[in-house]
Amino acid sequence: MLIYLSDLSHNPKSEVIGLARRLFKRGFNGGVYFWLNTLNGKMYTGSSLNLPKRLANYWETTPNGTSIICSALLKYGHEPFVLIVVFLNSVNRDQVLALEQNALDTFKPAYNASPLASSPLGFKHSDEAKEKNRQDTLSRGWKGNLHPSYNTGKPIYLIEVTPSGFKLAATFPNICRCSTALAINRNTVTRRATSKRVFKYNDSSYFLSFDLPHLLGS
Repeated sequence: MLIYLSDLSHNPKSEVIGLARRLFKRGFNGGVYFWLNTLNGKMYTGSSLNLPKRLANYWETTPNGTSIICSALLKYGHEPFVLIVVFLNSVNRDQVLALEQNALDTFKPAYNASPLASSPLGFKHSDEAKEKNRQDTLSRGWKGNLHPSYNTGKPIYLIEVTPSGFKLAATFPNICRCSTALAINRNTVTRRATSKRVFKYNDSSYFLSFDLPHLLGS
């Protein structure tokens, strides 16, 4: 395990990503990371099995980004942030998610939209987890477009294309939630859901739809 702390007011993107790439080649393939805003003390935590690629994405935020941390990076710039990365050697998805969940439970970072460390793809939260999410949201007092549920709008369905047919991978309450989960902008979500064009995500084939296909599950 290696812990890296970078004051982004002094360390450029090239130094951060360069180090992550060198460590990736040495087998430090995954880990957890923290963005700390020194202006207001708010924090975000995440995890990845490809830290060079994941970290680089945070320098490619656009006005169409909908996640809270991306909005904060656009608002304040990267300079007021401290980036802390815990590099781990030869870890798997379950291990990094467990560490991220521990960080979420311990620090309750304000920039995280959900207190649960898991991708929504192919995963259904238990009733206990849903209640934990709801109580955490209420305790934080999120309102308006900062509310992590964004529960109004037209549902979006993520459909996995498998050799045996179509499989429902995830259901999002609206375009914003889908955009945040898949890390694509809202216009792209709309285009993909309208066209139902197949795209690659995490080495699998999917398409988005505003309605459930008739062949689903057959």
